[in-house]
Amino acid sequence: MSAQAYKPAVKKKSKLKIFLFVLIFFLTLIIIKGIFLGAYHITSSSMRNALIEGDFVLVKKSSYQIKTPDKFPFTPFKIPSFRIFKRQKPERNDVVVFKMNEFLVDTSLTEYDLVKRIIALPGETVQLKDRSVFINDEEINNPSTVTFNLNSPFFYNKAEQKFYPFNDKTWKINFYGPVKVPQRGDTIQINPKNISIWQPIINYESGGKFINVEGTVITYKGRPITEYIIQKDYYFVLGDNRFESVDSRFFGFVPEDEIIGKVWMIYWSINPNIETGFWDFFNALRFDRITKSIY
Repeated sequence: MSAQAYKPAVKKKSKLKIFLFVLIFFLTLIIIKGIFLGAYHITSSSMRNALIEGDFVLVKKSSYQIKTPDKFPFTPFKIPSFRIFKRQKPERNDVVVFKMNEFLVDTSLTEYDLVKRIIALPGETVQLKDRSVFINDEEINNPSTVTFNLNSPFFYNKAEQKFYPFNDKTWKINFYGPVKVPQRGDTIQINPKNISIWQPIINYESGGKFINVEGTVITYKGRPITEYIIQKDYYFVLGDNRFESVDSRFFGFVPEDEIIGKVWMIYWSINPNIETGFWDFFNALRFDRITKSIY
């Protein structure tokens, strides 16, 4: 048989190698993006000065747990996500990306991936007094990136502010609490006066609206209840821009299961206030922020 007879087989083998290489490359990319790393764009000033508008950050999704992706790769289409295993618990001052579940907040907030700093851990009591944060009645140090903008409309526009969980009229954006962060295993007393506070958490943990209130009788899945045992751990988060941040003071506690990951580093940063035409591109780039680690 002549040498020419082998040429088609060689070509087919080469094409197969290329196809397998491309397939493995994209599968690896999907695994890394879906399970280990995520890329996010900062569009608000709530985490200034740690993160500012125009920063692009990498998030370690595997910092706390390994989960299957909740979206079909490179699309907005949601798919069921399952935890493979837990790694470690989030810690105070971790800057995290998370989502808020529809049972816990208004649906307008569920559309976004949020980024804040963890301040209080499960079971701790948090209180804000002016620029100071107290955990279990002891003052903790603010990170160096925390800022207080006294010209913020949040600071002055007090009439429309509704604070979580009690909507106490004496609470302010800089005088808040004390409030205890729910912890797995906590037993809470349920009554008509506080059911509006705990109902969203019970619904979230149950995966449905099973609470019914008829006068002074509260039923859960058709059975009267006077207490409930918390099933999950929660966290209290704040933005570093303390007077310009919608955070736990307004939307409540963040469930551990809804934390996507820990912010790792800024991989790209561009000033959104500078025109990004061809000649302005390098002026808009913020080289001093690129590769900056986030603590």
